Amino acid sequence: MTEIETAALIAALARSQRADERRRADQTRPRRPTSAPVEPVTATDRPTVSIRDEGVASRVAVYTAVLDAGSRPAPVETEPDSGVDHVCFSPDPQLVPHGWTSRPLPYWGTNAAQTRLYVASHPATLLEQYDATVWIAPALLGGRSTDVVVDALQASTSATAELCCLPSEPDGVDLELERLSRSGVSGTAPFHELVDRALRDGRRDLIGTSVLLVRANRSPRATVFDRAWWSASLATGASDDACLHLAMAVTGIRTDVLGTAFQQAHRSMLDQPPVKIGRAKGAAFDPSVERERVHAAVVRHEAVLQQTPPGGPSLAVIVPVHDAPDFTVRCLESVVATVPDHADLFIVDDGSAGETAGICARFASDHDATLLRSENASGFGAAANRGLDAAAGHEHVVVLNSDTVVPRGWVERLQAHLRREPAIGAIGPLSNDARHQSVPHVTDSTIDWSHHERNEPPSSVDVDAVNRFLAAREPEPVSVRVPVLNGFCMAFTRGALDLVGGFDLDLFERGYGEEVDWCFRAVDAGVELAVALDTYVYHAKSRSYTGGSIADLKSIAATNLRARWGDARPKRALRALARNEALRSVRADIELLFTMVGDD
Repeated sequence: MTEIETAALIAALARSQRADERRRADQTRPRRPTSAPVEPVTATDRPTVSIRDEGVASRVAVYTAVLDAGSRPAPVETEPDSGVDHVCFSPDPQLVPHGWTSRPLPYWGTNAAQTRLYVASHPATLLEQYDATVWIAPALLGGRSTDVVVDALQASTSATAELCCLPSEPDGVDLELERLSRSGVSGTAPFHELVDRALRDGRRDLIGTSVLLVRANRSPRATVFDRAWWSASLATGASDDACLHLAMAVTGIRTDVLGTAFQQAHRSMLDQPPVKIGRAKGAAFDPSVERERVHAAVVRHEAVLQQTPPGGPSLAVIVPVHDAPDFTVRCLESVVATVPDHADLFIVDDGSAGETAGICARFASDHDATLLRSENASGFGAAANRGLDAAAGHEHVVVLNSDTVVPRGWVERLQAHLRREPAIGAIGPLSNDARHQSVPHVTDSTIDWSHHERNEPPSSVDVDAVNRFLAAREPEPVSVRVPVLNGFCMAFTRGALDLVGGFDLDLFERGYGEEVDWCFRAVDAGVELAVALDTYVYHAKSRSYTGGSIADLKSIAATNLRARWGDARPKRALRALARNEALRSVRADIELLFTMVGDD
C-alpha cells in the first residue's frame, strides 16, 4: 500500500474508535423524560394527508433523527410490499436499529434541537422519492414501536390537507406566545393572527405541535412551507413549534389536526413500555477488509479523473484577479492544468498593475480563456459579478480566488455533488485556510475574522496527495450541509444563481462578507449549501490586498452584516459549523495524515 492508503486505513480505525467513545459517553449521559401524552380531541375525525391514490398505496417514509443512544427507536419488522419505509438519520449507523434504513446526518445545527429540525423540515429533499412522510420526534421514540401509528396512517383515505399534526397541549400556545414576546423577535404578527383566529373559532386544537407531522411530500405548497419553517428557525432562533406556526401562517398551507384515531395511536405508542435496546455491536475492524476498500476507492478516484466529460457549456470557472503576480501565476497554472477541455475559463483582471495584467493577458491568449479587464480596481464582489454575468447559461459556475492552488479532479468532484444532490445550490471544498472548512484546524472562530492561523501541509504532501487521501477515506462522495460557506472557492448551480442573483455590491462592493450575505439570502430562498468532504483546495489567503486595507474591509463587512442580519444569525451560523461532527472528523483524519507522512 502507498503511504496515502496506509494513512486512510489508520484514519478509518481512528474513526471507529472515536465512534465507540461517543457511544460509551451516550450511555452514561442523563436522559430527559419523554413528553407527556397528548389528550385526543373529542371532535369528529378530520381529514389527514392522503397516502392512497384510487386504492393504490403510495410510498410512505416514517423518519426521525437520532443523535444519541437515549432516543433510539425500537426495531421494526416491515413487509417488503407494505409501502412504508422507516428511515433514521444519525451520525452513527450503530445507533440505527434493525428495520430502519440508516442515512447519514446531513446537517449540524447550533444545538441538537436545530439539528433535528433540519431533518424534520427537509423531507422534500432528503426523502424526495416518497409520496408522503411521517416525522416522529425522537423524544416520542426512546425504544417504542411505531407500528400503531403506521397502522392508523394506513387507514387514512381523505386528502384535503397538505400538512397534519397533533394538537398542542393546552398550555402550549400560551407558552409559545410568551416566549416570542420575551425574545423580541420581529415578524411574528402572522403567528399571533393565526392563534387569534383559531381561538375565535373555538379551534384551539388547530394549533399544533411539531412532534409528529404528516405531509404530502409532492405538494408544492408543502415544500414552500418546509423552507419557511427552516428559514424562520434560522432568522429568529425561536422554538420548533413557534417557527412551525409562523410558517403555517405565512404560507397559508392547508393544515388540520390528525384525526382521533391517529391521536389514539400516538397515545398508545407512548403507553408502550420502552423496548430495552442493548448497545449495538458493530462489525470488528478488519484491516484486510479496510485495506481492500481503501485501495478500491483510490482506483475508482483515478478512473473518474480519466472519464470524458460531457459536452456543451456545462461549466464556467471564474478567477477574479487583483495584483499578487506570483500567486496569480501559481493559481492559473493549476487551473489550466486541471479544468476539463469543455470548461470555459474567465479571467477577471480587476485593475491589476502591469506585471499581473500581463500575466492575465498571456494566460487568456495561450489557453483560449476570456479576459475581462477593468482599468481601475472595483473590488472582489464587482469582479466576481462581471464573471457571473459573462458566464450566463452555464449549468455550473465556479468562482475561485486567485491565491489558490487546485488539484486534479477538483472541479469534477464539486460538479458531481451538485448533480448527485439537486437541492444543493452552492458547494465549497475543504482547505488549509477557509475558516470552518479548514483542515486540520479551524483557522478562525471569531465573527470579525481578526486572525488566521496556518494549516500548511508538510512539504511532502501536495494538494493531489490530500485529495487522494480524501477519496480513500470514504467509499462514496460525501458532503455535509452547512449554513454558510467560505467564499475562496464556491461552485454554484445555474438555478441558485438565477434565484438568488450575484453578490450585493451596495453593501460589499470592495470585498469581504459578500459570500456570507449571499449564503444567508440563498438559504432563505430555499437553497441548500454544502461542503464537499472529498475535495481540498489550497488557499494562500488575502494576497490581493495588503496592510491596513484588509482590516478596514473586514471592519466594514462586519458592520454591514450586522446591519442586515443582526448579531445573532452570523453567530448561530458559526456555532453550527463549530458543532459539525462531519467537519470535526475529517479534520482529525487530515491531522493524522500530516503527522504520518509529513516532514521529519
